[in-house]
This record gives sequence, C-alpha cells and structure tokens, in this order.
Amino acid sequence: MNILVVEDEYLVSQRLCRLIGRVSEKNNWDCDIRQAFNLSEAERCLQNYQADALFLDLNLHNVDGFTLLDNQSPKLKCIVVSASSERAIEAFDFDAIDFVAKPFTEERIKKSMTKLRDSLQLFSSDFLSVDVRGEKQKIAIEDICYIKANGHYSELHCANAKTYLFEQGLNTLSETLGNSILRVHKSYSVPIKQICKLESQEGSKYRLHLKCNQSVPVSRGKARVIRDLLNSL
Repeated sequence: MNILVVEDEYLVSQRLCRLIGRVSEKNNWDCDIRQAFNLSEAERCLQNYQADALFLDLNLHNVDGFTLLDNQSPKLKCIVVSASSERAIEAFDFDAIDFVAKPFTEERIKKSMTKLRDSLQLFSSDFLSVDVRGEKQKIAIEDICYIKANGHYSELHCANAKTYLFEQGLNTLSETLGNSILRVHKSYSVPIKQICKLESQEGSKYRLHLKCNQSVPVSRGKARVIRDLLNSL
C-alpha cells in the first residue's frame, strides 16, 4: 500500500506515520508511507506518487483538507484524521472509508488500516468483493445487471436474482468501473453490455430494458446518449 499522510502538525504526522508503519509491520503488510505538511505539498506529491490512500487532516494551515480531494481519482482512498468530530458525516459524503478522531491510539489506527486493506481488495478488473454474513464473496462484474444507489453504498442487482450491498457509493463505483458502465439516472448505472431497448413513456419519462429481463428508469438527459449508443451497437 502506498500511503500519503497529509497533516500540518509535524509531531502528529510523525506519530501517525510511526503507528501506520508499526501496524503494517505486525500484519506483514507491504506499506510505503510519505508525508505532506500543507495542501500544495500534498498536491505536488499526488502528481508524482501513485498513492493508494490518504490519511487526511481537515485543517491544513486554515485550509479545508477536503479541497485536496477535488479532481482526484475515485480509486484514491481517504481516511480522515481530525479533531473536528462534528465533520464525520461530511467525511462520508466525500466517500471517506473512515473517520479517526484525534487524539488517536494504535488500536484505532489498526482498525482504519484493516478497513483500508479490505477496501483496496474490493475491486479488480473482473469482480467486486462484497460482505455476505460476515464473509467476503466475489461477484463477477459480468454477472451484474444494474447498480442502484443506496445511501453511501451501492446495490448490485445480479443475473441470479440476488442483490448484494457494496461498500462504495454509486458515484465512486461508477467512476471506478469506467467505460464498462453507464450512469443512466441519478440512482442507477448499468453495464453497457446489458443495454437492450429504450422505451418512451408518458410524461417525457423513459425506461431502459436490459438483456437480463430487468428494467431501470432513465433521466431525460441520458435518453439521447442511450439512443446514440443503441444506434452504434
């Protein structure tokens, strides 16, 4: 794991790096840790360093740490480390995988590192990993009929008529899957290969029929995109 610690207090940053390193060593996790002490330094580092995750403070010399997340890859994981516990809900709106309140302990950093490790293993080019009754189960991407938003999570509706809850929001997951998936509605994304027929309904509404014999609503703004796509297939 490549981790960038973004913290403007030197001693706090050093302690956080030391605990991350200690947890990684105890669990035999390969971990490279780098530090940035302000926003501009962090931005430069991210341009030249293939970070998997950030441990991010929210007060960087009176600059909001969340601004660092603008225009970053959805694959970049974020763990917020802050004394501003009232911003925890806001952190999850940015798809942070954890919020660690200051002061923190080694045990608390271990929990975050475990979440990070699990999160980095959720996705591959062929499958998504979901939690089923406390055990990880791999869901082949080719078996997904459509994806529906569910708060900070996503529902994977599959060809076997089962639905699985995935630990990423629809925005992040849709961007992560890239060109293989199409956002057709604020609450729905579908694999391109599942698209079958676009149906116009009363009231300028649309519905997309899928090859798996399911259908999902389509926003008016996406109807033309889908028509063009169907004409090109």
